This record gives sequence, C-alpha cells and structure tokens, in this order.
Amino acid sequence: MGITKSKPDESETAENSTTEEKVEVPIFDRPITRDYDIKKRLGQGNFALVRLCSRKSDGENFAVKIIHKKRLQNNKQQKALQREVEILNKVDHPYCVHLEAIYETTNHLYLVLEYCAGGELFDMICQQNHFTEQQAVQVVRQVTEALAYLHSLGCVHRDIKPENILLEHRSPDSIVKLTDFGLANHLDGSDLVFWTSCGTLYYAAPEVLSTDSYNEKIDFWSLGVVMYVLLVGYLPFYHDNRVKTIELIRRARVPFDMADWRTISSEARDLIRKLLVFDPVRRYGSTKILSHDWITGGTAGAEPLNLQKLKEFESWRGNFNDHIITMMGLQRWKQYALEQNPDVSMAGMTSESEFDFLGMGIQDGIDAANDEAGEGEGKAVANTYE
Repeated sequence: MGITKSKPDESETAENSTTEEKVEVPIFDRPITRDYDIKKRLGQGNFALVRLCSRKSDGENFAVKIIHKKRLQNNKQQKALQREVEILNKVDHPYCVHLEAIYETTNHLYLVLEYCAGGELFDMICQQNHFTEQQAVQVVRQVTEALAYLHSLGCVHRDIKPENILLEHRSPDSIVKLTDFGLANHLDGSDLVFWTSCGTLYYAAPEVLSTDSYNEKIDFWSLGVVMYVLLVGYLPFYHDNRVKTIELIRRARVPFDMADWRTISSEARDLIRKLLVFDPVRRYGSTKILSHDWITGGTAGAEPLNLQKLKEFESWRGNFNDHIITMMGLQRWKQYALEQNPDVSMAGMTSESEFDFLGMGIQDGIDAANDEAGEGEGKAVANTYE
C-alpha cells in the first residue's frame, strides 16, 4: 500500500517543504532518520505507535505516528488511512494539529505531526490542580472553532473526546489543539450523511447508536459530553452495564446533581442542554455555540473547580480499553439487524424493549452478529481505521 501523491526531489528537506500558506505535504521515500532523531514513545494504538522526534536541522520537536502497513490487512483499513492523510493535508488551523511531513518505506508509513508539549488537557488540569469555569469557556470556544473549520472543509472528526484535545504548552491557559483524525471522514456534498458506527461509546451521539444516518452534529454532542466532564468530573451518561449506557445515551436525559453544579453558572447548564439533544436538527451547531451567553456573556466563575472527581475520572479512564470493541460489536449488530429486518427502522426507539425488535436483547444481538461474522462471542475486533 502506498500513499498516492507526488514525491519531492531527493534534495528537498522536510524543513523547507512548508510555506506560510497550506501546501501539499511532501512524501519522502528516504529513511526518516536522515532528517529526524526518533525519541521516546508518546502513545500507542492498534495499528500505530507515536513517538517524539526532533528535526536534525533545527532541533524542533514533532510527534511521529508510525504505522505498520502490514497490519492494515484489508482494503477498508487502507482506504481509511488514505482518508486520514487527505484530511490532515487539508487542515491548517491554530486549534488543530498540523501535518508536517510524510515518510514512506516498504513496511512503514511515518506521519510527522505538530508536537503538543502540554499533553492531554485533562491530564494537565489534574497535574496543575487548578482550573476554573472561565478557563473551561476558552477550551469549549477553541474546540468549537476547530470543529467549525473542519466542517467548513467538509470533514467530520467523529471522535471528540478528552484524549484528543491537547495543549500546545504545559499550562491550563495554553491554547488547545484537536488531534487524531483516524476516524475523521469527508461529508459527501450530495447527501451529507454517514451510517457507520464509530468513535468512543461514552461520547457517541444517539444517532450513531442507531441505523439512521448522521452528519457533523455528532461532533457537537461529543463536545457537550466533554464540557460536562470538564466542569464536574464525571460522565453524564454512564452505567456499569454497557448496554444500559447505550440506553441512557439514547434517552438523552441530562442529569444535573446540584450538589456538584451549584457553584457552576446556569448558562453552562443551558449550553450543555442545547448540545446533548436527541434530535440533531435541534442540537446547537458552531454558530449558536459561539454566540451563547456562556461563551460571550462573562458569566462563568473564576473560582477553582472541584477537581477531585475529575482526578477520579482520569484514573478510571486510564483503566478501560474495551469501548472500541463495544462500538464494533454494536455496528455488527446493527448490520445484522437490518439484514434480518430490512423494513424496520430504529428511528425514535429509546428503550430496550423497543430496541429488541429481533426478539433478543441488545447484548445477545451483538453476540449473534459477532458469531455471524465468524468472530465468536465477545471477540469483535477493535479497528482503529474502521
């Protein structure tokens, strides 16, 4: 598999390949170690390893995403990687991580990306032990502007969550950078919809968990969940049973325990209600978010938020790794359900009894779909590039 783009001359360097305007990022077919020193590991996924690297010409740090091409075993995975590169090539925004260069060898693809020294937003907040509602306003505003930009390019991120919001510098006041476009996709100008289940369960919009199509509004639901967690330190829709979590998301009844929300402005709660709306038509988009009183009215408090629950959330978040398996299993179940009942729509279903049109429970349906796919019970494959 190769990334189909023109390659620069051998004499061209990674440093002089960019200009003030966004230009096509070059693909180099020489070893990346000619231009960069590869350093410590920053993170790892199913198909990629991310390491810190520094450019030899000037010592500037970057993050390099190293993809083992042989692990992309099917055409869909390869096309998804191609799509990620295409989207990264388009992106040129102060609140989005940018792509610096690409290196390709027989076995590996290297995506050289902007390095965000501040790390993940939630991690930094917990380390600094100080964060205010006013600072939260700036985070939500910047992510909204990044999403508005992506949507204007015809792209939907599809995986907005705390891990994908980075800080440029090691300070809670740093600007944020949206990252990880591995699940991002293009909006088709003819219909502007998708059907594929994707993303992380706890941040997924209700329409992602149905057989109905969806559009860019899913990103703003996910932003609403992030905003909720940012302010009180726990998820708005959570149950120990994943199937129950799906039901809570589909009901879209946002809980506000005033013991936790009493020191947070009413405008914040109002914006969350406008984001966590079941009907995507009624859900706020970027224009309404940026003109909302919480963003523009100066009502957010300057007092430090209680970070104890956010720290507990961070500890919990670090321990779970099966959400992608749930999403993939759900996708298979949805496909199986439609094949068995092509005339049935799940639009408007909000309870397990309504969801149960196959004559089986949701978890049984997921298991049946996995068996149908030859995976066996509980073995849906977590696929970063699905």
